[in-house]
Amino acid sequence: MIEIAQVIKFYVNKCLECMGVSMQDIHNFFDHLRGYDICRNVNKTSYGKDALLCYITKPFFSQKVHYRHQNQWQAVAITKVLGEFGYNVDVIDYNRSTPTLKHNYDLVIDMAPGWYGSKVYNGFMNQGCKRIFYVTGSYPAWAEEQSKARREAVFKRRGVRFMDHREFRPIPDYITDFDGVFMFGNEYNWATYTASFNMPPVNFIANSGYKFPYAINNNKRSANKFLYFASGDQIHKGLDLLLEVFAQPGFPCELFICSSFKSEKLFCKTYYKELYETPNIHAIGFVNIMGDEFKEILESCQYVIVPSCSEGQMGSALTAMSAGLIPILSRVCGFGEDVAILLPDCELSTIESVVREYANKDVDWCMKESDRLVKLVENRYSNENFVRSIVEGLIKVTGEEIEICADRIREISEG
Repeated sequence: MIEIAQVIKFYVNKCLECMGVSMQDIHNFFDHLRGYDICRNVNKTSYGKDALLCYITKPFFSQKVHYRHQNQWQAVAITKVLGEFGYNVDVIDYNRSTPTLKHNYDLVIDMAPGWYGSKVYNGFMNQGCKRIFYVTGSYPAWAEEQSKARREAVFKRRGVRFMDHREFRPIPDYITDFDGVFMFGNEYNWATYTASFNMPPVNFIANSGYKFPYAINNNKRSANKFLYFASGDQIHKGLDLLLEVFAQPGFPCELFICSSFKSEKLFCKTYYKELYETPNIHAIGFVNIMGDEFKEILESCQYVIVPSCSEGQMGSALTAMSAGLIPILSRVCGFGEDVAILLPDCELSTIESVVREYANKDVDWCMKESDRLVKLVENRYSNENFVRSIVEGLIKVTGEEIEICADRIREISEG
């Protein structure tokens, strides 16, 4: 049974498609009217070179959104690093086709080659323009297959047909002509691309954790309390699997759910009993990570668990790890065994076995592992390391040897 709202949305999109118009076109039009589709010369410089970042524009219009997702401050940091390399920087939204460009560029960083934004800058590149593919997830066609398999599995278990919540952008063949790739993830994620393309050289970019504005007391944590912390598309992220494991009668562990599941009506209807009528499952929803409610959750849970089917390097897991939660993740979440407890697979029996095993860990082991992770995040996944990895990647792609002092790195990383 498919949610009526989803059916209506489907047919509205079909009608628009027949008229040669998409919902994206409508969003593009109104963003263009408000001027949200392009930010010109964000660093207010007058250098001799120009760079274009085709990514997100929202953080350049409001400082208040920077804490909501790592990509908010990271986008700003990238433009500042480009300034250190002597580029004036314009920013356009990768998902918008309406920006009007006024000059050519010597370097382009593009999150979605072949998508709306890339069509804007075609014809606005100087000869010898360097192009960098900024990758935040696994190969889209591969990810789509994994997501489809998850939905088919739910249909077999529950008899409910879920529609795809995601828009997987195809990678164009000309990606092989790009000069480099900046990627969140590791060799496992990278292999999803190289299996299909002869890709340009990759530079792995260090995603970043969080510095919380409050002290976190980890003495109250229980090894049988697990946090599911993710964004949208609960089937893709694996919440359905966790609900079916934790909702078993007498299951000795608790699950705290912090995600946008409430906006997915069919999911809530299908898993209503598990979400709202199971005493050891706490269906919280979207939370402000800087607020008291999330602080209380961080001080209660010992683990963060997300059996996702496709990622780059999961930012929500890093956020939880920054507070010392021990990650139990699928291999596609972009971390190695030195960082996370990796699920061998995402079968229900495997998830249950791993949850039961780690729920029985003693306090000393949990405290030591938690402390190790906090230090690891501070060292390997700091804001400063993100900035350094962008600098190193640009040096490799441009061939320009520049040095940025530690104080300037810190200044950029602090926004």
